Amino acid sequence: MKSAGRNILFFLLYVSPCFAAENKSVASNREVFFILADSVISKIASQQIQQYSSITIKTSNDTFTIFFRQTFINGLVSKDKTIFESGTTTEATLELSVQESSVFFGELFTETFLGKKKVERRVRLIVNTTLSSSADGKILFSNQFSETNVDTVNFTDVEQMNNTSLPMTNFQKPELSFFDSVLEPAIVIFSTGVAVYLFFTIRS
Repeated sequence: MKSAGRNILFFLLYVSPCFAAENKSVASNREVFFILADSVISKIASQQIQQYSSITIKTSNDTFTIFFRQTFINGLVSKDKTIFESGTTTEATLELSVQESSVFFGELFTETFLGKKKVERRVRLIVNTTLSSSADGKILFSNQFSETNVDTVNFTDVEQMNNTSLPMTNFQKPELSFFDSVLEPAIVIFSTGVAVYLFFTIRS
């Protein structure tokens, strides 16, 4: 009896850190997109428009670009750029358009037999940029910036990480296979039943 008690205590101490690690919060798709948008603007500010102190910003009227518009503006302002939405007194005009904002999930996998189902998440943002002279409209540069974030998340967290109001050009949700949806739960139930049966059989 004492041996069984020690085994149970050891098991609880072993799995406790695992549960703590599993319960850590994971960034939502929305939060990841904003991080990628900040990264894109940082690149634009440091590589392409570094020499310009005042800029007029124009964004496409599509749903995807409008969603990131304020993030783009905040990012440029944080880089000590004087930003205007209209007017011809600036040195250059920066046009931004989101080409892709997508979320893809890979195939389900487990790190241990009957362990928690995990899936790789790939969030991607592609922004087309064009910089032109405010004086004569001459195109100074036209470029495309792409940022991708790849991480591993629990399958059970996928729903809460997504936001139905989030505009995305592509979204691919992970699907349960026949083994994951039928066979594995059956194995778990059968194993639990056997364990309970053996427990009471041995006690009697």
